[in-house]
Amino acid sequence: MNKRERNQQIEGLRGIACLLVVFHHIIWSFNYNFLDTAWAVKISKYAGLGRFGVIVFLIISTWFMVDCPWVPTESVFKETYKQLKIKIEKLYQKLWLPYVLSITVIYAVTRGATKIDLAVSLKTYFLNLTMLAGIIPHVNYVDGAHWYIATLIYLTIVVTVIEKLFKGNSYIYILWILGSFAVKGYLPSSLRDFTGIIVIVIMERKILSCAASLKYRIPIIIAIVVSGLYTVYFQGVFFTILFVISNIIFLLAVNNKLSVLSAKGIVWFGELSLYLYLIHQKISYVIEFYTMEIVNKYWVQFVAYIVAFIVSLMLALLIRKTVTSIQRVATITKK
Repeated sequence: MNKRERNQQIEGLRGIACLLVVFHHIIWSFNYNFLDTAWAVKISKYAGLGRFGVIVFLIISTWFMVDCPWVPTESVFKETYKQLKIKIEKLYQKLWLPYVLSITVIYAVTRGATKIDLAVSLKTYFLNLTMLAGIIPHVNYVDGAHWYIATLIYLTIVVTVIEKLFKGNSYIYILWILGSFAVKGYLPSSLRDFTGIIVIVIMERKILSCAASLKYRIPIIIAIVVSGLYTVYFQGVFFTILFVISNIIFLLAVNNKLSVLSAKGIVWFGELSLYLYLIHQKISYVIEFYTMEIVNKYWVQFVAYIVAFIVSLMLALLIRKTVTSIQRVATITKK
């Protein structure tokens, strides 16, 4: 299997997922939250496109969290700390600069857009610089779409500890599921509701890529069943069906079976997905709100969708270029 081609298919899948999330926010979320449009309210429980995109992102992130095979070279505690430090550092190195540039733009735009209540306080902005909004109690996000960042950090910590300290024991994953259920009233929904699908993907990874031996497959199957029931309980049948479909598509892509995902245009959006995801939501809301306020015509709503997407895309490209330039300067300075 050609690794490069496989990675291109994953990038393409990420691109499609990002576009689904973006258009979900630009069209459905705006109508639901600001216009109270009848159709948006009616399908609120089944707004599947955005959910499909979120599930795909979670599957991709989780699949590559698990290293196999893994053999500790030091004491298990030292190795766990070392691996946790490496993974968190890589996460911040990849996300922090584009995240900070994005929330700075969003903060400035929403503070200026006084007719639409989207702004957060300066204190909230500074606390968001840690990327721990959603984990730190009572700290709102600069942009609600960024809940995924906190969830990713939380999952990275938990999965790394289980994989390294407890050697990926499937029963520990089951305990994680049961523990999340026991304290369901105290965990933010973003840190609780997706635990089931995370564990299922990890168990799949162990069977399909890590070649788990037969004696380990019984607890793996138990973990999958418990996680499936957990997902149905917290997310419902519709979401669970979306997960199954998303999971099949991902498994085909990761095994290089969906060549359509290697199309250059789709891969291009996949490579831009981080920046587009970070910047698009509140910027789009502001553009749509003011466009429709200036020209109160039904058809203007569709123009607003297009303008919001184009502006978000341009800002994403600008932020990516800025990040690349800063990183290049930093690299030259180190030399």
